[in-house]
Amino acid sequence: MKKFVTNGEGSALLKTPEKVYDIVKATVQATSLPVTVKIRIGWDSASVNACEVALAAEEAGCAALTVHGRTREQLYRPGVDYETIARVKDVLKIPVIANGDITSAEVACRVKKETACDGLMIARGAEGNPMLFREILAAFNGVDYQKPSSVELLSMAREHVQLLCMDKGEEIGVREARKHLAWYVKGIRGAAAFRNTVNNTWSLAKLLTLIDELEAEQLILNEE
Repeated sequence: MKKFVTNGEGSALLKTPEKVYDIVKATVQATSLPVTVKIRIGWDSASVNACEVALAAEEAGCAALTVHGRTREQLYRPGVDYETIARVKDVLKIPVIANGDITSAEVACRVKKETACDGLMIARGAEGNPMLFREILAAFNGVDYQKPSSVELLSMAREHVQLLCMDKGEEIGVREARKHLAWYVKGIRGAAAFRNTVNNTWSLAKLLTLIDELEAEQLILNEE
C-alpha cells in the first residue's frame, strides 16, 4: 500500500536487504515463536533481488519464507514470475512457500512442479471459492473432485456470513460480508440483482433472507 511504501515500510524494504536482516533479527530475538517472512520478488523489473533479500532473512533467523512472484511495481497485474520463486527455493535451506495467482488445482500443480516449493499460499484465488483448498488436495492426491453446485456455494456463503458477524459484530460483519457475497454469486443467474440489494442491506437477518431467496431460485432452476 502506498501509505506504507512511501514511509520506507512494506515492499519498500526490498530496496534495503540490510534493513530486512535487522528487522527479522530483532524480531527473532524478541520472541520464542517461529518468525516467518513474506516478500515480493523485487521493487521493479530492474531490481529483482528476491534471492538476496531471502538470504538476508534466513541469516537473521527466519523460520520460513513466502515469495509472491510479482514486483511491487506490478501490484496485481497479470504475470507471475515462478522462475524467480524457484531460484529462491534453490538458495535457501528453510521452507519456501510460493504465492501468486494460484486460482485452480491445475495452476497449483504446475506451480508446485515448477518451483519445487514446500508449500503454496492462496489468497485471492479463494475469494468466493473456499472449496479451492479441497480441490487442490484432491489433485495432489490423484482423486476425483466435483465442484460445488450454486446451491452448495450459497450454503457456504450463509455460514460464512453468520461466522463473520459472530466474530466482528453485526455492523462490521454485514459490511464486510457484502464483498464476500459478491464473490460467492459470481456466475450465478440473478447475481447482479442480488448484489445490488445486498449492497444496500445493513442487517444480518436481511442478508440471510436474500441468500435463502436466491438459493430457492437456484433449486427451481435445477428442477427445470
